Amino acid sequence: MKTTLPIAAAAIAAAALLVPPALNAAPPAADGAVAKAQPQSKPAQALNGRVTDDGFEALAYATTFYVEIPMVGQIGPEVSPDAVKNALRMAAEDPHIHHVVYMIDSDAREGRLLDKEVVGIHQDQLEVHGILDQATFLAAFPVFFCDSLFIVEGGRVGGLPLHRYVPQGSEEVTAKMVGIFTNQLASAAEQHGHNPDIVRAMIDQTKSLHYWREQGVTYVSNTEPDSPATVDDYEHITAHISGETITLDHDQAIQLELCLPIEEFDSIWVGDQIGVENWQPANRYGLISNQIGRINEELAPLRDELDAIDRQLPNIQVTRENRNDPNIRRLQEFKRNFERGVATVESITEALNELYRIHPERHPYFPGKHGETILADPDQWQQDANAAQQLVSRAESGLSTLRNVFDLLETDPAQLDGLVEALESVKEHLNGIRMHGNVHYWENVYEEPLPEDEYGVTYG
Repeated sequence: MKTTLPIAAAAIAAAALLVPPALNAAPPAADGAVAKAQPQSKPAQALNGRVTDDGFEALAYATTFYVEIPMVGQIGPEVSPDAVKNALRMAAEDPHIHHVVYMIDSDAREGRLLDKEVVGIHQDQLEVHGILDQATFLAAFPVFFCDSLFIVEGGRVGGLPLHRYVPQGSEEVTAKMVGIFTNQLASAAEQHGHNPDIVRAMIDQTKSLHYWREQGVTYVSNTEPDSPATVDDYEHITAHISGETITLDHDQAIQLELCLPIEEFDSIWVGDQIGVENWQPANRYGLISNQIGRINEELAPLRDELDAIDRQLPNIQVTRENRNDPNIRRLQEFKRNFERGVATVESITEALNELYRIHPERHPYFPGKHGETILADPDQWQQDANAAQQLVSRAESGLSTLRNVFDLLETDPAQLDGLVEALESVKEHLNGIRMHGNVHYWENVYEEPLPEDEYGVTYG
C-alpha cells in the first residue's frame, strides 16, 4: 500500500528558477474544509438482526468482557500504534470492560516501537494479558506490559536490540536512549510481576541469564549464583547467535516462569488460564481499529512528502509584469495543488481519527437467540452508526480529491489504490454492522479471510 510521489527533484529545482527571489510572497490558502459529520438519531433496527438493550444488564453482570488487540505483522505498517492506543482507550472508557488481550505474532526486524506511551496507558483500569507466538525484535516490547503471559508451542520471545531502534546519534546519545528505554521496560516488567533481568538480557548483548532452583524456588538472574555447584538445575542461558541478544523459546519461557503454556493462539483460552468464568469478547473493535490505523499509517508519510515538496517551491506574487508569464501561472498552480493535497490528507486523517471514537463496533454486546445484538444503549449505537457512515463518506471523498491532485501533479493516481481498497474494507464492515447488527453481521454475513501459507498461497 506504499505511495510515493515520483516528481523529479530536477523539475522542482527548475520551477524554482522561474521566479526571482523578489517575487516571493505568502502562499495561497489551502482549499476548502469538509464539514464534520453530525450524528443523527433514528430508531435502532437492523435488517437481519435487531439491536436491543433487552436483558443486557443482567447478562453483563454475569460476564467478564475482554477486548482482543491484534499485534500481528510489522509494527507500524501492519500494527498501528495509534490503533493500539485507541483500542486501549475504548476498553478503559467502557465500564463493562476490564481486560484486554494482546495477540502478539511478529518477528519483523523493522518498524516502530510500541513504547510506554502506547502500551503503558490505562494500566490502572485494565488487566492486560498477552498470548505470544513470535514476540521478537520490536514485538518484544509490549510483552512486559502484560500482567499475565501465555505462549503457544513453537513460540519465541525476546531479541530486542534497542540500539537499532532508538534515534541514532553519537555513541553517548544512543547509549543514553537505550538506557532510558531499558529502564522503562525493566520497570514495567517489575510492576507486572516479571523478572527485569530477563528484559536486560533481551536488550543488552553483554548480558546473559542464569537459571537455578534452590529449596524449591526458581531463580533467574544476570549474575550466577555464589556457588553454582550447590544449587539445583543450574543453567547458563546465552544468545543463540554470538553478538545478538537473548531470545527464549517456548520451553525456556516456561522454565524461567515468564510465560504459561496455552493450547492455541486464541484469546478465548485465557479465561480458563486466569480462572475467570463467562469470559467473553466484548466486540471486534481491535480488528476495526487496526484497519483504520493502517490507513493513517500510510497517510502520514504521504502528507509529509507533499508538504516537504511544497516548501521547496517558491512563493509566488503575481505582478503586472509577470501575470501573463505561462511559467509563473504553471508554478502557481503547481504550488496550489500541493497545498490542496496536504489539506486533503489532513481532512481524511481527521475523519478517520473521529471514526476511531464513534465506530458502532465500540459497544460491548451479546448475541440474542435469534441473531439480535444486545447492547447497553441502542440509541447511541444508532447515532454512532449514522455518524460513522458520514465520516467514511468524507474520507472517500477526500481520497477522490487526492486522486485528482495526483493527476494534476502528473503523478500516477493508481498509487492510491491500496488506500482506496483499505478504506473499502472499513466501509464494508461498517455497512454490514449498520444493516445487520453487529452479531448477525459477524456471525452470518462476514466471511473470515482464508489463511495464506508462507508463499502467499491461499487455501480453502
